[in-house]
Amino acid sequence: MKELLVFVTVGTDHHPFDRLVGWADSAHTHPRLPSFFIQWGTSTAPAHASGSAFVNFDEMAARMGEAAAVVTHGGPATIMQVRQAGLVPIVVPRRQPFGEHVDDHQWRFARRLGELGEAVLVEDQEAFRAALELLTSDPAAFRLTAEQTGHREAAIAEFERLIGGLLLSRRSGRRR
Repeated sequence: MKELLVFVTVGTDHHPFDRLVGWADSAHTHPRLPSFFIQWGTSTAPAHASGSAFVNFDEMAARMGEAAAVVTHGGPATIMQVRQAGLVPIVVPRRQPFGEHVDDHQWRFARRLGELGEAVLVEDQEAFRAALELLTSDPAAFRLTAEQTGHREAAIAEFERLIGGLLLSRRSGRRR
């Protein structure tokens, strides 16, 4: 099953995220599960999977474009970047009790996205393995549907319309 690629990113926070890197590195050795490229940041480097401590923005975007799925920390900007790449993110939020962040804002944000069906929330290794099993049996489950991307395009168009109207009214000296 190694033809599927999963891109894992822990972000650039100075707190190590060994929990996620360890889960991905362990899963990488399983013959039925996908291959991994792990961006590990300040965490302990993976023993088995390929990766890099840090990648620049362009490389991150390229890796997301190649990936069958992206596993990310709970940073809102990265989650939105994954969705912009047309994928449903698998989100493993950093947790303060494990020393992975200063508070649990990522966990609260990721839980809400999971409730809304905007992300797959993973809180333990068993759920991580279940998400990977789903990926191997149904890779399309991690691709945004045309309806989901259509909503995004409609929201962007409405935003552009509103901003355009504001700019036009400023240029003509009127206030709305």
